[in-house]
Amino acid sequence: MDPLLEGLASLGISSGRLLLSDPASILESSCRYLVIHAADGPVIDAAQAIKRRTGCEVICFTSDLYQLAWPRELASFVDYFIAPTTYHAQILGPAVWQPVFVVPECIDPIAIPGAAPTLPVEANQRVLWFGYPESFSKALGFLLPQAFTESGFAMDDFLIITAEDRQVMADAEHLPFAPQTFYRLSARCGYSMLSHFVFDSHINSYIKSPNKLVTSLIRGHVPWVSDTPNYRDLMHHYELSPFIYRNGPDLVRLLKHRDIQRDRDAIPFDRIQQDLRARYSSTAVAAIFASHFVGRRPRHRLESANRDRLCPTPDPHPWAPSGDHAAITRLEGAIESINGQYLLGWARGTEESSAAEIIVTVDGYCVGRGVTDIFRPDLNGRFGFVVALESAVDPATILTGQTLVVAQAAGCVPTELGAIDSLHSEILAAWARRLVTDGAVDELQQLLRQFTA
Repeated sequence: MDPLLEGLASLGISSGRLLLSDPASILESSCRYLVIHAADGPVIDAAQAIKRRTGCEVICFTSDLYQLAWPRELASFVDYFIAPTTYHAQILGPAVWQPVFVVPECIDPIAIPGAAPTLPVEANQRVLWFGYPESFSKALGFLLPQAFTESGFAMDDFLIITAEDRQVMADAEHLPFAPQTFYRLSARCGYSMLSHFVFDSHINSYIKSPNKLVTSLIRGHVPWVSDTPNYRDLMHHYELSPFIYRNGPDLVRLLKHRDIQRDRDAIPFDRIQQDLRARYSSTAVAAIFASHFVGRRPRHRLESANRDRLCPTPDPHPWAPSGDHAAITRLEGAIESINGQYLLGWARGTEESSAAEIIVTVDGYCVGRGVTDIFRPDLNGRFGFVVALESAVDPATILTGQTLVVAQAAGCVPTELGAIDSLHSEILAAWARRLVTDGAVDELQQLLRQFTA
């Protein structure tokens, strides 16, 4: 959480840390949002106590999803979940009813020198693997020994940085991992080898975040990565596909034909590192995180408002079909959540009516369309909808306008499902990501200060 706290501070957003070792700070805490991590078991009881006492909303960061029982349990008091990648959100989203926002992980501080002198990696043929010992067997255990044998790779050229006193591969040099020493030790290799293959047959291993790839690129290694989702996406983005291996023969090819000078010349490190800092610096990630909650009304108020406005009598709308609707059935439905750039809910009319079209507008300007094409067992029919919201809308329009969600279907009067005051924060999130990518941090800081005042 430290990089996130640093990033929030750089944006002028008040935040702090509560320590279990300091009970007084917990008892006296007062905040709008309480942020926890799903892996921090000891904080769960304290978080529930703080929420009961203060009425704050709880934001839960998730990372590994080896099983979904614990987020289901946490959902009894958590208001929002944070996932590190879209793939994690796609798995977690259907398991919980709370919004799941995607906030990428910050650049790991181990990849930067901090107060130490800058130490470029050596331009040599050595290959580095770093990570938890169990990650080695999950991702490389079946592959690497044979790949080394078939390529004629010399074990003297392989370095492993992992937990102290752990050996993950015979005859390879092992060094103990420590945040304070990784930057210096990693300079001894020109290449890094990364893998998210699933030799444990678990989907979580397959969708792990690309944080080790970001670390390698920031550090200056030529990365060899497995053909797995998050690695593949980032490598394709930077046009580094030749360094992806799909299987053992691909890895043998990389090992046999490595040429550090040729490979380093093929990678525009300066441009890539600049872009990575714009995307994943503590300030950039904090801006994405904050944009999901700036101006947001508490969930219980939003849900109550939606229930109160379930099926109000609609005013005439420019998209209403022509004809006399005086005696025609009105639709019913509800807005249930806003999940990242997506609006979720349900709508239905008579049994004979066709699928409903969902239209999201701001002051009459359409910012998203969808249809009821998702089967809902609780409603016994295809009455659910997910509407992707337009990300290119000027946030000033959203912040000053009225956002309406209307359903319409053949044989039914167009029906307003609700007016959402906080919808702007979702579109603001996409706008913030664009500003950070463009390097317009000053503009982003001004925006966030304006709406957190």
